[in-house]
Amino acid sequence: MAFRQIRFIDAPRWRQDVQLDGSVYTLAAAWNTRMDSWVLDIESSDGTVLARGIRLVLGWPLLRGIDYDDRLPPGEFMVVDPTGRAVAPPGRDSFTTGNYQLVYQEAADG
Repeated sequence: MAFRQIRFIDAPRWRQDVQLDGSVYTLAAAWNTRMDSWVLDIESSDGTVLARGIRLVLGWPLLRGIDYDDRLPPGEFMVVDPTGRAVAPPGRDSFTTGNYQLVYQEAADG
């Protein structure tokens, strides 16, 4: 399986352009203090919002339930723990310490 790790920037809010399955998308993540959780937004290359406020949870396909929009990346995002031992939701620093990773599985693998 071809997984691509999405680089998490050490900041409470960030945006970056990434190429996924041959198309460029803008990913924006923000730490939501009220929910005590990371949320992810996905935009097309022209700035159209495709998904907003996806809560980053461990071990769950993040696009499940919103994957009806053909403009979304055709693969799947998932939060993983490289050690396989985590059971708690990712915290504010979990992605920058290496305890958790946001990965994208290319559609060709699905």
